[in-house]
Amino acid sequence: MRLPARTKSIFPALCLIAAMLILFALAPRSGGSFSVAAKPQNTTFSAAAEGDISPAAGVSLLPFASALLPISAYRIEPETDFAAYCKAGAEVMRTLALYPDGFFETLSGYVGGIVIELCGGIRSGGSMPDRPAAVTADCLSFRLIALETDPQTISPALMHELCHVIDCCLDSASIGDPSRWNDEAWGALNPKDFRYYSTYDPAVYESGETKYAAEAPFDPEDVYFINRYAMTYPTEDRAVAFETMMRLSPGAECMKSPHIRAKLAYYFAAIRYYLDPGGTWNTPSFWEKAFSGSGQSGV
Repeated sequence: MRLPARTKSIFPALCLIAAMLILFALAPRSGGSFSVAAKPQNTTFSAAAEGDISPAAGVSLLPFASALLPISAYRIEPETDFAAYCKAGAEVMRTLALYPDGFFETLSGYVGGIVIELCGGIRSGGSMPDRPAAVTADCLSFRLIALETDPQTISPALMHELCHVIDCCLDSASIGDPSRWNDEAWGALNPKDFRYYSTYDPAVYESGETKYAAEAPFDPEDVYFINRYAMTYPTEDRAVAFETMMRLSPGAECMKSPHIRAKLAYYFAAIRYYLDPGGTWNTPSFWEKAFSGSGQSGV
């Protein structure tokens, strides 16, 4: 069917508006999980940033100046600096490129896809972390990750949030065979007298006991958690350990903890077993290389 010239000119805009309305309809119904990451102009990305792009199969990045998707309990502030958006987007693409070929397609098979929105700030109040570098929310048909464009935090924060997506995939993949991924086995890696806080309220975990945490002074032999935030939930425990392993040098004292290494070994073995049963990923993955370089044994 041939459209009038005027209709042709507005058709792309109408399609974009329709797509955004669909995304809003699929907005998150829960608060999700939160990152605690510490707070290069790319011309190819700059050109792509003016429209929707897919930096990796299974991942979509909202274009610059798009209406941001809301996340319960948080106010997502837009990034108004196009250069900052492009710089952050280039770092996102660099980080995603570290993951094995087919990795995000596998994740998408469980969570329906991953949507990333770059923003100028994330704010909250009350019983949630006030200024996380990133937030993950579980939507009806995809997983949403909001990332601040701070170049110092964006890569580790993205890795942290992707760990939450990985956890969701492992939970689903292990339903028929929980032999390599179950709460009892994970709990056995913690001290017998320990219980997670099960809250994101900073007033609770920030005033908690530093025993077992890698907060100075500490002996690596006594450390089970990177920090007190890692004591909030098992998924934060894993994400903080993963993020920290990638941020710090291989010889960092906290990464010498046999207990943290045992947790990472369990986590990485489960990822391989459930998410790459055919052994198609590049061997070893970047996280397996980092793990092997931070201690005496690998995964």
